[in-house]
Amino acid sequence: APGGTFKGEMLVINQGEVDYQYKVYATPYSVSGEEYKPYFTPIEGATDVTKWITFGAPSDVLKTGKEDRIPFTITVPKGTGAGSYYATLFAETTDKGDSGVVTHKRVGMVMYLRVSGDVKEQGSVTAWDVPWLQQAPFGATVKIANEGSVHFQAKVNVKISDLFGAQKYTYERDPQVIPQKLRSVPVSWENGATFGFFKVEGTV
Repeated sequence: APGGTFKGEMLVINQGEVDYQYKVYATPYSVSGEEYKPYFTPIEGATDVTKWITFGAPSDVLKTGKEDRIPFTITVPKGTGAGSYYATLFAETTDKGDSGVVTHKRVGMVMYLRVSGDVKEQGSVTAWDVPWLQQAPFGATVKIANEGSVHFQAKVNVKISDLFGAQKYTYERDPQVIPQKLRSVPVSWENGATFGFFKVEGTV
């Protein structure tokens, strides 16, 4: 709610072979196109959600095989309008390689935040494309439109079976769909059958 707070944790795991130092920070998040190409730069005129986020301090050094749980708090200012807001929470290393060049490696998680109030939730499937004649690997596309004022999480389930009804492959994904955006969700059957007749069915 406007004026409310949310507390969470960001899990950072060192799966490499060396210890490292890192920092945590937040950036804006937006997408472009039906494929949802991500952008992490501010948009002129948009609310700067990163100012709502504060982090606890990470360890001085994260040793190999160890993990950190970094607490964070999101404080929504009073008077914030109802709707969806987005940011990315990053953990970034700063390493100096053998050549003396400083390299930056980062991992992050996208934050989808709903501010309560008078919102509209509405979506639809605008396309279900399964070419009848294909070469391996099998591919299909589902397109989901969000006609509302807040993001929602869809549930895409696709099943492929042979002519005798035996299930050969299942695909499941829970994509987030941003307001007033069309999202293309590709379905691919990697290392599947190279020849045959199949029935494809699905739900969103």
